[in-house]
Amino acid sequence: MIKKTFSKNRELLLHSFLALTIRGLAAIASFVMNMVISRRLGATEAGYFFLALAFVTVFSNITRLGTDNAIIRFISVYSKNKEWYKVNGALKASIKYSIYVSIIFALVTIGLSNFISTTIFSKPLLKGVLIFMTVAIPFTAVYNIFGFAFQAIKKVIFSVLFLNVVVPVLVIFAVLFFKPARAESLGWMYLGTTVITVILAFFSWRFVVPDTQSKHFDGTDFWKSSKSLWVIIICQQLMQWGGQFIAGIFLKAPDIAVLAVAQRTSMLISFILIAVNFVSAPRFSTYYNDGDMAGLKKFAVTTTRVMTLVATPLVVLILIFPTWIMTLFGHDFSNGANLLRVLAIGQFINVITGSIGYLLIMTGHEKEMRNITVLNGILSIILSFVLTYFFGVMGAGVSIALVVAAQNLIVVVTVKRKLGFTTIGL
Repeated sequence: MIKKTFSKNRELLLHSFLALTIRGLAAIASFVMNMVISRRLGATEAGYFFLALAFVTVFSNITRLGTDNAIIRFISVYSKNKEWYKVNGALKASIKYSIYVSIIFALVTIGLSNFISTTIFSKPLLKGVLIFMTVAIPFTAVYNIFGFAFQAIKKVIFSVLFLNVVVPVLVIFAVLFFKPARAESLGWMYLGTTVITVILAFFSWRFVVPDTQSKHFDGTDFWKSSKSLWVIIICQQLMQWGGQFIAGIFLKAPDIAVLAVAQRTSMLISFILIAVNFVSAPRFSTYYNDGDMAGLKKFAVTTTRVMTLVATPLVVLILIFPTWIMTLFGHDFSNGANLLRVLAIGQFINVITGSIGYLLIMTGHEKEMRNITVLNGILSIILSFVLTYFFGVMGAGVSIALVVAAQNLIVVVTVKRKLGFTTIGL
């Protein structure tokens, strides 16, 4: 018994260390990518690119039909039981339907690209980069599905590489080698990086997972869960990136670039949360399915305290030196110092509450999480419109931070009510 427990803890520590290390590299890669793009293109062209990138991020998430967390929840159990035909069945079904939806969406968006760029955002120069980036949506959806599947089978390195590392690194090399001067040029380079990433993910999966098709995969429970999770994904995307879309309507391209850079930089704080999620999400599902509520509580509380400890120095650094950090992206970005401070506080609240979203979803409380995210999704749109209209880019940042804080505090209360404990790491 002691030997089994030691082996289990050793595996957990190893996976946590790998996730933290690789996710740290991923955070650095993302930061460097944003810095290289901003310094190369300047605030105006970078504004067009980041707005199009937000478009790709949001709609590649939506076109995955809520399968992200369903993949983690179900494939983690399938792989534990060595039911590889179910693992591959869930993966292939997710990819198949995501491709169908994303291609339809991409074609419609390309057809409406002039209307979107000119009428909605009042930025005609957005059209070119938007078209190239929209074509990247199906590829982005597919490599993310592979990434979550690797996470579910506890292949941490593969998961983080495809979710967070490969594309930023390829973009960095593309910018440094080809030296694009316009957002449109960078758009087709970004498209190329997503194609390469899908190819690498496919062959990596074939290398790691047995290609078993001996039985038919019954995806009834899988798709039932995905349906609830899809609503959650849509609302989460509105909360996270809706502020940039609304900023795109009211603000000029340089201000959009400052907001995008500040938001993406503040998200460095939550890299520890994402790293731990790679390990914790499948384990939440396992603990709950095994009926080990004491183990679930101990694991959730401990990981939250560790995340708080790791994130605090980075928050302090951002709060003390925001101007210096923003200047790394170019002198045009130095006026975003206070914006970075506000967004950093929102992300810190995200970290100190722990992996509470995954905790609800992996323990079968998708409906509660769905209701919370719908409420906050509506709140995010209202706040973004009002605060951005009256207070400009700072208003957009405040709305993003407020919604992140509200979402997490409500989920903390729900976890206490449903599972009997809180996770706050302070």
